[in-house]
Amino acid sequence: FSLLYGWHGSYWIPTLRKKSAPPLLRTLKRSGYDFRISAAAAQTFPAFRDTAWAEIPDDVYDQFPGESPWQRDEQAVHAFSKWLQNRESTAPFFGFFLLDSTHQVYSFPQEDAPFTPFEETVRYLPISYGTDTEQRERIRNRYRNSIHYADGLVGQILDSLSHNGLKENTLVVITGDHGEEFW
Repeated sequence: FSLLYGWHGSYWIPTLRKKSAPPLLRTLKRSGYDFRISAAAAQTFPAFRDTAWAEIPDDVYDQFPGESPWQRDEQAVHAFSKWLQNRESTAPFFGFFLLDSTHQVYSFPQEDAPFTPFEETVRYLPISYGTDTEQRERIRNRYRNSIHYADGLVGQILDSLSHNGLKENTLVVITGDHGEEFW
């Protein structure tokens, strides 16, 4: 919210009530930018379709196939790469990704797990009653595996920019929306 709007998170509710798009995106739209919003998680909760993406609904892609978040992340990256490759526009663009693999349940392909041992599933209610040192390390490793996987996807996005001659003229910002790595 703060990254897109430049406002403190306490303004979320009034912004949602007004269904107000961010000044940044309104300015980019007036300046002729193309948009591509790619999210492995539905942009209806939180209500980004009614706020951040309110003025660009046709540019939001958040329905990717796959049973697991990592699979949907992979599909979103692939779709973005195809979009870049097939773009006929020479207009600048604003792209946004929400990779879901680093959110609970910490999703990644099981065969791509350099950090072991890892917890097979993360169930928050039981761990809210406490964990021992070994379980915490397994949960941490599961999280690290999801980060490792997401990092590879970010690399693919950067490769797509490079392959399409856009790397030198594109500003890339990478951020996170939670502090789960700090337990």
